[in-house]
Amino acid sequence: RVHGDCTSDALVSPNMAVTEARALYAYTGTQADEHTFDVGAVFYITDMSDPNWFVGQDASGVEGLIPASYVEVVEAAPKPSLLPSQPAAAGLLGSGTEEVVVAVVAAVVVAVAAAE
Repeated sequence: RVHGDCTSDALVSPNMAVTEARALYAYTGTQADEHTFDVGAVFYITDMSDPNWFVGQDASGVEGLIPASYVEVVEAAPKPSLLPSQPAAAGLLGSGTEEVVVAVVAAVVVAVAAAE
């Protein structure tokens, strides 16, 4: 994988089944696009096409590279929502707009993380 190319084409929506991985070891990223994490950190893998580096989102939705040998793929599971309860969001926004809101929230999280 070429560093700097860790964004997937699709954001992970709250109800999408995704591959979950848990860190077996702590890792300190050496490049800006690599996650730094402790043992037990949970990631939602969005790209496993490179056997050495996965692309995944951490619990706050920040996407980055993860060394594949440092994590254990657990299972496909629904990702917890970063939004208020799904029924409340659906009632306020109407049908079909929840994924748009998730995309906007994820973009804001990435922008804030990049600014820090």
